[in-house]
Amino acid sequence: MVSGTFRVFPGENTRQVDGHTGAPAQGSRWYYEPLTYQGDILWSIPYGTQTQAAQAALHEEGFGHCEQAAIQHAADQARHYAKVRNI
Repeated sequence: MVSGTFRVFPGENTRQVDGHTGAPAQGSRWYYEPLTYQGDILWSIPYGTQTQAAQAALHEEGFGHCEQAAIQHAADQARHYAKVRNI
């Protein structure tokens, strides 16, 4: 998921690592970062769902202008991923 100021992505889609432990991103967990961030260290902690990561980006970081639309988009994307993966 990409909003105007941040993106939310599953750990399986990155090579970034945890800045404290050096461990790779957890594949089944979700992370967020500023849209322009290009570092090798994960910006956020892992979240259990895409929606939780999007809500954290909006509430903890203050990213985004249209909170409800971003959260709804995250929920739609999560349903799409579940459908594609037959979860």
